[in-house]
Amino acid sequence: MTVSPFTVNLQSDQYEQRLLYIGLSFKVADETTREMLEQNMPQLRSRLLMLFSSQHAESLTTPEGKRALSQQILALFDEPFSDPQPKLAVNDVLYTDFIVQ
Repeated sequence: MTVSPFTVNLQSDQYEQRLLYIGLSFKVADETTREMLEQNMPQLRSRLLMLFSSQHAESLTTPEGKRALSQQILALFDEPFSDPQPKLAVNDVLYTDFIVQ
């Protein structure tokens, strides 16, 4: 499942303007998960935007930083989008674009 790319301002220790352009897809295990994410795309994009804008540019330029971001993204699915909600089966985050500037 593909999510439209984001461009967000990043945190920076040097008080300079840093940007992240990121495109991603989610590897989902079933159709129910895909449908639930599509129905709740505005909420999902908002959560992603808040997460991305809280990141530090310096950490995202390392492979470890990208892996940590993937884990933080997956953790976003622990909080339900609606009540009741079936368990979401999001197995992986795949980066399709990733530019820190």
